Amino acid sequence: MPNKTWKILLVYLLPLSSFAQMLTGTVYREGTDSVLVGASVYFGGSTSGTITNAQGQFALEVKRDPIPLIISYLGYYSVTINEYSPSQRLKIYLKPKQIELKEVSIGYDGMSREQKMKIFLREFIGSSIYAQSCAIINADDIDFRYDKKARTLSASCNTALIIRNQKLGYTIQYFLDTFLHSRERTVYVGNYIFKDDNTSGNKRKIRRNRLEAYEGSRMQFIRALWDKDLEKAGYTIYRNKYEDISADTILTKIDQHKYILAGQKLKVVYKNNRAASSQLTVDKHEALIGQNGFFNTSVSWAGAMSNQRIGDLLPFEYEPKR
Repeated sequence: MPNKTWKILLVYLLPLSSFAQMLTGTVYREGTDSVLVGASVYFGGSTSGTITNAQGQFALEVKRDPIPLIISYLGYYSVTINEYSPSQRLKIYLKPKQIELKEVSIGYDGMSREQKMKIFLREFIGSSIYAQSCAIINADDIDFRYDKKARTLSASCNTALIIRNQKLGYTIQYFLDTFLHSRERTVYVGNYIFKDDNTSGNKRKIRRNRLEAYEGSRMQFIRALWDKDLEKAGYTIYRNKYEDISADTILTKIDQHKYILAGQKLKVVYKNNRAASSQLTVDKHEALIGQNGFFNTSVSWAGAMSNQRIGDLLPFEYEPKR
């Protein structure tokens, strides 16, 4: 889809308040003074973003809670900035992607495109009722490769995937970096921004669907953990054979930020449903979490919460309304 279309989706009017802190900067092509016009600049997993102007410049209101700043441009590798300050103007350099000639396969590799797409949708979009309502508008842009010997499926896309979630009322622009699926595991990496489509149709039904998707989600759990209000939200965390522990046991606060201590292996149970429990693991580095539900890459999931895919996600601005 041409960049011109997404200018409509990514330009937001920011409040002209004297209290708003603005993050500003310029985006360049790596190794040059050449600016990139129309680059997407956004807070990953949010609805807040903009594009660079004719001078390669941008201005974006800073979020209160920690969310990485992402800069993406078609044909270039995305850049993630985890630490930024409104007092310092950013200069960001994007590296062009290497142009790779696609391999031409003669004959059948053991899997049809239809089969590959079915696996991709299940593992990337998900299989919940919300995921099933999703449509990838530009699905023909996805390239698949199946390694018959290793039994691995990989996917790539030279443009951003445009995913419409009818039941949750969002459109997601997803910049896919990696997708790899085998019998043992599925790994996908990318950055994304939401656009709220809840402007028509049954708003009440969409609001109810969002609440149902939120309850039992990773976002809800992290928010409850940050607030140290797990019991009220319906969560119990365990260590060592169902000996429940409190949020204070695993959290530390540095400046204004909260972290899950390194080396944690926890079982998370929602509303006493142990049959559908989840496992949260934090590697050797402390994991930053936010009041909005953000968690960094030091956190990994298994069990019920790991089954939540792109079709189940909500933006960090989401607030439950009953």
